[in-house]
Amino acid sequence: MTYSVISEKHFYADGVHFFLSILRCETFMMNNPARQYGQYFTEFPIVFCLKYAHTKNVTILSYIFGFGLYLPQIISLSICFYIVRKTNIHYMLFPILSLFGVSHSIFFHMASDTLAITYVFWPILFFIVFVKEYKGVDMLLLMVIVFVFIRSYESASILGLILLVVLIAEAYHNWKTVSNRTRLVWVALVLIIIYGIIIAVKEIMNPTDPINKASFLRDIPTVLNNNQAMLSAMYVLMITGTLLSKRFAASIQFKLIAISLFLITVYCSLVPVVKPEWARPWTQHTARSFHVYMIPVLCLMAYVVFKGVVHVGKDSWNKAFILCAFLVAGQLTWQILMTSQWNGFRHVFQEELMRHEGYVRFEDTRLVHHKIGNHLVGDMTWGWTNPTLSIVWSKNHNVKTIISNPVKCNWEPFDPRDIRALPKLGKYGFTYEKYIENIRLQNPK
Repeated sequence: MTYSVISEKHFYADGVHFFLSILRCETFMMNNPARQYGQYFTEFPIVFCLKYAHTKNVTILSYIFGFGLYLPQIISLSICFYIVRKTNIHYMLFPILSLFGVSHSIFFHMASDTLAITYVFWPILFFIVFVKEYKGVDMLLLMVIVFVFIRSYESASILGLILLVVLIAEAYHNWKTVSNRTRLVWVALVLIIIYGIIIAVKEIMNPTDPINKASFLRDIPTVLNNNQAMLSAMYVLMITGTLLSKRFAASIQFKLIAISLFLITVYCSLVPVVKPEWARPWTQHTARSFHVYMIPVLCLMAYVVFKGVVHVGKDSWNKAFILCAFLVAGQLTWQILMTSQWNGFRHVFQEELMRHEGYVRFEDTRLVHHKIGNHLVGDMTWGWTNPTLSIVWSKNHNVKTIISNPVKCNWEPFDPRDIRALPKLGKYGFTYEKYIENIRLQNPK
């Protein structure tokens, strides 16, 4: 996490645009009503520092923004642990598997709107299944995460339906044995989750951005190109067999498959340095639909275990956690090595800013190369963020060079050739004097 934040991996893809927009407006990104509360969940640390601590140091704000994208993961696992610590600690397998098997398969795009809902789903499910009498702290935590859930992503239409079914089942079987407070909490949860489903369905039917909807649907099959997602799917299948079949967990087949899976994991995790051209970070974005079908699969397996439909022995739990450990180590290794690739790209980008002055065509820079040495370059660029990165990564915030987006770019947040359109960031120490001077020399008219 520290390496990722210091390397500013959170500026990949939409991240740098989110960051600069938050600096300009000193508030949350609010570009989609069905995702608004999910953005609150990931952006509240930087907004708090801007509004109340009056922080102006861009480097510190960048680190806070990056940390804010990790913080929901920590909060999610902490709440799950708080709920099951005295019930059965083995149940932590499922949120851990969801985090590293699902969320981290799409996490290179750290600022993706997709991720918030994957963090809040499991704490809500744990509260519904394991908490029968709600204390004040329980009610507070539950209401906060359900509040986030109802406007976290359009997939709340599916995940919300799952939570609703589980909640109704739990209420049906336990209604007579719980207090009025718990009944009130359940009724409130039903209404809130239904409200969240309605919001998600309305957004699906009438999307704020139809282009994004078309892109999401078009990208669904590309999950097959994401090695981390496919590897995670194999682990989920293997762990499912281990938990649900004691015979399989004790068989020679289990050992052979586990060894094979471990070797595959080692190779896949080292791809960013062994075969960087196979790493393809953009597949982490195009596979954002992965959570829509993987979390329901995990939830079904978890609920069968939670309700004791299948008894899981200690040996099976141990083997499942060993498999999960392989997956966690593999995912973290891949993320660390890909962060190193991003760090290399950042240095190349900053060198290009030093080598040129004024408005520079993307095609006239080294960024067009697929690789420079063993570092990925072309695959690290995003279609419309080069001018924004040029500003954020300018030396001492003295902007003298802005690299354009590729010619095929269909949209950009501002026109770098229009001096009046440049983001107003003077209060953070940014100045465009040198850039404006160079622009005028390039275009004397």
